[in-house]
Amino acid sequence: MHPPSPAPALPAHELLAVDARTHRPVHLALTEHGLAVVKEKSASSSSTLVVPYLNLLAVSVSHRALPSPSASADAASHLSNISIAALVPRNKGDSKSPLKLWTLNGTVYEVGGTDGHAQGGEGRKCAVDDWCKEAEDRAYAGLERRRRLHCIVNPAGGKGKAKEVWSDVVQPVFDAAGCSYDVSYTGPPASPTNATALGQQHDPRAYDALVAFSGDGIVHELLNGLATHRAGHGARALRETPIVHVPCGSGNALASSLYGPDKVGDPRWAALVALKGHPMPLDLSSLTQPGSSTRLFTFLTQAFGLMADLDLGTEHLRWMGDLRFTLGYIQGALARRTYPLTLAVHLVSGSKQRIAARHNAALGRARGASGELLPDDDDVPPLGLPRFADALPGPVKRRFEAIPSQEELDQLEEGWYEFDLTRDGVFFFYGGKVPFVAKDVMLFPAADPNDGLLDLVLVGPMGPIEALTAMDNAASGGLFAHPAVTYLKASSYRLSFPAPAAGKEGHVSIDGERVPYEPFQVEVHRGLARVLGMGAWEGSARIEGLDDARK
Repeated sequence: MHPPSPAPALPAHELLAVDARTHRPVHLALTEHGLAVVKEKSASSSSTLVVPYLNLLAVSVSHRALPSPSASADAASHLSNISIAALVPRNKGDSKSPLKLWTLNGTVYEVGGTDGHAQGGEGRKCAVDDWCKEAEDRAYAGLERRRRLHCIVNPAGGKGKAKEVWSDVVQPVFDAAGCSYDVSYTGPPASPTNATALGQQHDPRAYDALVAFSGDGIVHELLNGLATHRAGHGARALRETPIVHVPCGSGNALASSLYGPDKVGDPRWAALVALKGHPMPLDLSSLTQPGSSTRLFTFLTQAFGLMADLDLGTEHLRWMGDLRFTLGYIQGALARRTYPLTLAVHLVSGSKQRIAARHNAALGRARGASGELLPDDDDVPPLGLPRFADALPGPVKRRFEAIPSQEELDQLEEGWYEFDLTRDGVFFFYGGKVPFVAKDVMLFPAADPNDGLLDLVLVGPMGPIEALTAMDNAASGGLFAHPAVTYLKASSYRLSFPAPAAGKEGHVSIDGERVPYEPFQVEVHRGLARVLGMGAWEGSARIEGLDDARK
């Protein structure tokens, strides 16, 4: 097909090209809402695609001189070939559809804002350059154009698909965007390519982000590696190295909380975050145990009881993906097992109504995008809690020998409290920093990843039917309002429990990873780490039914 005949000069920011594949005209316009692409399908029909600038990856042009000047005095002495790459919904018109890589290559025929006849070929060439520069300026407004990324791939994580996700799905996106990257494949714990070792040796000056192709476990190891960075620069390494989570595991709690559960199954969205996301502060917590001198950093969860058993007691079922958690929960509910413990907690609030009200009010703000950050210290902050052998740092206001009623919890003031639940035990105990613990389980709907507080959930003993139905609305945070659920906001806590019964195996799960089955204590360090996100924790949602005017 021949190029269209010259028409009146195109408006500024518009361009006319001929598609190299179909040989049909394509009209391109930089609009307020994105790049508008109108393709001629036939003499009487066309299709329109509007690509938001957020989804636009690259716009480039190359010029090729013609072998001989055209006979026409005002014709160009070169060809300008334009290439465009973007991520667009796989199902046109459905903004929630998974993304696909879309490209367009064509020869520029006319460009707006210039009079090609008056300016000649060189003027048109400059106009094409200007158009492409304007497109990329809009696509990367306020961002570094070509980020340097270190991709950490765990080939054994989750269902073992991380390597495939990297090579088949995300690498083509990075190549299309023109960013630079290096790739490391993680090895076993003692190897130099273990994720913790990679974090310890990471050079923040060489890369703009670490991109983890894994479940939450590799993120945990990377953060602990950065926190124990060589030469005592842990805080600086964490501050200058945002993490991107490309979810390839069976839980993917971080990605579910940061991107929203509807985007967890779309690794191209995570790739877009790596290219265009903004650093957002993330609290880390220190965990210590009496039998270890190692200080462990936890960014996600601390689980004891049934939920720890689900995490660690079903590892042989990883091939099942998320289904292994469902199966393990059903088995635990039917067994009616309870777990004795003693919890000493520095309580900030135990009122579900006040917790819900503060959470809902905070949703109106860009939570996480501008949270409190630590001073520019080089090393991580010192521990604030004393050793296990020492007394708590403050007086215990009250001791309970059973889980208190919600009315009692509503009346508690801030301070240290002790819950001795060795008699009745609990179904499970969970501490967390982000809303989701798995794509379909929002266990901490009031969690704010940068409020300097831990969300704690205590679930008392339940009968099998009650336990099975309690998780019916787990995907939307419905467990929060369940009468058997005690929900606390705390700044630190100490958890102890007896040794497991003879023949039983005990589990303590920290960010989904196994630690020794012995007491532990946790304290929060606000804004110590960074993740890349699009400005908000998309997994956060309003808590319905418990909001009131009290603050």
